Amino acid sequence: MPAWDLAIQRTLAIEAYAVLGWQEERELDEQYGMGLIRGALQAPLDAGLFAPQPLEPLACLTLSVLTEAALYIIHADDKAVARQEIDANLECLNDGLQVKREATDEEGRAIRSHPPDVTRGGP
Repeated sequence: MPAWDLAIQRTLAIEAYAVLGWQEERELDEQYGMGLIRGALQAPLDAGLFAPQPLEPLACLTLSVLTEAALYIIHADDKAVARQEIDANLECLNDGLQVKREATDEEGRAIRSHPPDVTRGGP
């Protein structure tokens, strides 16, 4: 990764708060981040794919998770491994939001499923 990429990442993810101040940074998050996140979450909520819950706190938590995930990857010594770890954890979080439906086989017997093992970086 070119050095300027790291400088841009650091500026956007870390130094923006110091330069802009918390209030202005929150306004930018609201303007550019939260709208996208709300839209991305509203569709599965409306479709009944996610368990019923208020959108606003879910959007706030999602923004926080994504922000911290980005910082984790930026600060990691091995960014490829960090990205795999984050991807696996985000998949688990997404799975946890989904409405649980019991899967059945051809004869109608319940099929047990297991969540991915995030310690191994995936399913």
